[in-house]
Amino acid sequence: MAQNRHTITAIVTDSTGLTPLELATVVVLKVSDSSMISYTITDKTGAFTIRNLHDNEPARLLISHAGFESLHISLKYTNAELLNLGKIHLHGKELAEVNIKGELVPVVIKKDTIEFNAEAFKVRPNAVVQDLLKKLPGVQVDRDGTITVNGKGVSKVKVDGRDFFANDPKIATQNLDADMIAKVQIYDDRENDPDHLTPDNEVKKIINLKFKKEFSKATFGKIVAGAGTQDKYNLDGLYNQSINNLQVSVIANSKNLGNTQFIGTSLVGFGPSSGLNQNTNAGVNINDNFGKTVKLNLVYNYANGVYKNQQVTNTAQFLSDTTLTRNTTTQAHSVNNNQSINGNLEWAPNDATKLKYTPELSFGNTNSTNQSVGTSFNNFTPLLSKSNNNSSNDGNNTNYQHSLNYYHSFTKKGESLSITNNVQVSPNTGKNISVDDLQSYTASLNSDTLNRLANNKAGNTTVGLTADYNYPVSKKITLGIAVDGKHNNTGADLFTYDQNPKTGLYDIFLTSQSTNLTRNEWDEDVHPRVLYMVNGINVNIGFIAQSQQINNQFNMAVPDLDQHFNYLFPSVSINIKKFSLNYNEDVRQPSINQLQPITLVYSPLYSTTGNPDLKPTRVRNFGFNYNNVNMQSNMYTFLSVRFSLESNSITQETTVSPGGAQTTMPVNKNGRFTTYLNGNISKTFKTDGKWKIRESTNINGSAGRNFFEVNQQEGYQDTYALPVTETVVFSYDDVIDFEPSYYINPAITHYELVKYPSVSYVQQTISLPIDVQWPKRINWSVNYTHIYNPLVAQGFQRQSNLLSFSIAQAFMQKDKGEIRLTCYDLLNQSVSSYHFASANSIYDIQSSAIRRYFLFTYSYRFSKTKK
Repeated sequence: MAQNRHTITAIVTDSTGLTPLELATVVVLKVSDSSMISYTITDKTGAFTIRNLHDNEPARLLISHAGFESLHISLKYTNAELLNLGKIHLHGKELAEVNIKGELVPVVIKKDTIEFNAEAFKVRPNAVVQDLLKKLPGVQVDRDGTITVNGKGVSKVKVDGRDFFANDPKIATQNLDADMIAKVQIYDDRENDPDHLTPDNEVKKIINLKFKKEFSKATFGKIVAGAGTQDKYNLDGLYNQSINNLQVSVIANSKNLGNTQFIGTSLVGFGPSSGLNQNTNAGVNINDNFGKTVKLNLVYNYANGVYKNQQVTNTAQFLSDTTLTRNTTTQAHSVNNNQSINGNLEWAPNDATKLKYTPELSFGNTNSTNQSVGTSFNNFTPLLSKSNNNSSNDGNNTNYQHSLNYYHSFTKKGESLSITNNVQVSPNTGKNISVDDLQSYTASLNSDTLNRLANNKAGNTTVGLTADYNYPVSKKITLGIAVDGKHNNTGADLFTYDQNPKTGLYDIFLTSQSTNLTRNEWDEDVHPRVLYMVNGINVNIGFIAQSQQINNQFNMAVPDLDQHFNYLFPSVSINIKKFSLNYNEDVRQPSINQLQPITLVYSPLYSTTGNPDLKPTRVRNFGFNYNNVNMQSNMYTFLSVRFSLESNSITQETTVSPGGAQTTMPVNKNGRFTTYLNGNISKTFKTDGKWKIRESTNINGSAGRNFFEVNQQEGYQDTYALPVTETVVFSYDDVIDFEPSYYINPAITHYELVKYPSVSYVQQTISLPIDVQWPKRINWSVNYTHIYNPLVAQGFQRQSNLLSFSIAQAFMQKDKGEIRLTCYDLLNQSVSSYHFASANSIYDIQSSAIRRYFLFTYSYRFSKTKK
């Protein structure tokens, strides 16, 4: 029997019929199992419209609003496409009245919060929160775990209103079981905007997961252990313990799978991995409340990384009628250890005052070695030089920073004062030993050997204080002023020694290759502004008056450089519902390393000279955004255009000798610009039965002009790129997820004022991932990716076919256990390669990649609730 599509429309009012009810929730439910078919909310007039409803199955309408009794209406379709229900009246609740027992409302709008009832969205027994979020209207979860809500990014995921490894929302969504969740709340992230002065279209979302009562004081977690061929392994663990207000979560993992590991239960993370990595990480998240006024969150993280890579680089540099080519093979090995402790302490003695302290302390060390062998030649000379480099680095870094914020809202609505203190202290040390051997085959370049030790000591201390005051002069106009003061002290010491051939010690101090730099910078800003807000229109006009005093101390025979600057930066932001326009200006100071008037020799083939005459770079930024969400048609559209124009840009003036030795010096140029185009169109199609289809088109275009000066020959490099990704997601209940995607990136590099050949290519990628839950308790995942790059240097791989699969068997009660067999890169063709153009050079880089392996994994999820 043919199925007809219908549209339902009505106006929701109170019982008098005179007052329209805005933000009433209107849900269409199946009569058979009360599962949700569609939902919407009423507008300011109380009106709503729901389209594309089918008459193949009995349905009912559920209308709810805070403070009113919910209303059920059985839908009786006719031959007409439009079903107009006229005015619908809701009756007010008495204060003592409670909800009808057993009534399941899938979604409720509470002021600025959308609350979904997790029980209304059926997921498979072993589903994680990420699977639940995919079921919610307006929520999109990409294969890499990135979450958007009606096109807006998610800044953090909270658990029972508290931060849960806040810097990584995926930890919660990919590790917590869906059956623990009672409610999913989604609301605007206004934590740093309590006065709601930021336009709605610029505000990200927060997802708050509310546990079921039995899990709010529970012990739960999971363990994963995997071992495979080529010594591959994967270990993961999560443990969570809640005792009254205290919540402690521990997460740990260790693996040597690079980027080829699983995310969730699918092969969503499978792709070429650059280098061979072994990573071990651990983290502890602690939440506690001290009464009703004090909240504490502490996070400790430890990270150990061992990185190995063999990289082949081909560089073609255009020099008038000469093309200089360098081929380099590099063996790299590094070990990194990092630890960090960060916290968030909030004290809110009353509703009008809040004090927030967010410190972070991190420290780590890096040990690395590099061995490289290179040759250079040009189109006239078959061999110019051979080079051999061996280097080792040992570095230590420490960083402390905090933000201390005091916020107070006054009796007058919208009047507020915010005072913020920011501090950052980051001392770093490093030791580098480099042995460079150059064998020249041309008279224009001398053979040479450098055996050199460089001790580095750098430090940066920044202290800032900002006061921001807002005062509403009317319901539509708010005046604001921000005053900011900042002091920055930067030190950079470099002590360079040559090896003594007699003793083998590095005791020959090189004064000309050593530096002792100090910079002190004071900034004072005043930022008055006027904000106009009415009916979805937000206009913010102001300017920043900035004064800078900079003292550069070179601590050598060169006098200090004192600089004084005064700037006036206008800023305009206009937001009209779905559209926004903005303009602002900024300035970037050259670093003291760029200003130092000496030449540093890093190898026989590369040296650099500073330029004390450099001027600051002024940047003018223009932006346009369009953001539209149509809940009726399940369609989201986003478009962003950004344009930046620079004056006094800093670029490198390069001199290349006939033998290939290169010297650079930073200089100022005018004319650099960049343009970015970002767009996304996403639409969800609901078909008959259990199928759901989502189409998404992403565009990330860019165009820009850069300049270069090589051997006193100036030119422009214009680059254009228009990457487009087309993705279609086919989902059938909890059985099939098929997400084919096609990526195409046409790119053009064109040169002006010089006779360099233009470069154009079209890179393409096809990905065909499918995830099947069938038969019961069996999961199949297959991912095929084809990568094609037509323009690569000779000897580099042009295309690859990456085929990976896994099969998993769930067992135990509620599918708590799982065994999985995985094969990555079945065809053994994985490759990691890049091709790009910069200035007057074209680069081809190919790195080590993880190739075919098999992995057997066991995972177990556990939980213990308190009755």
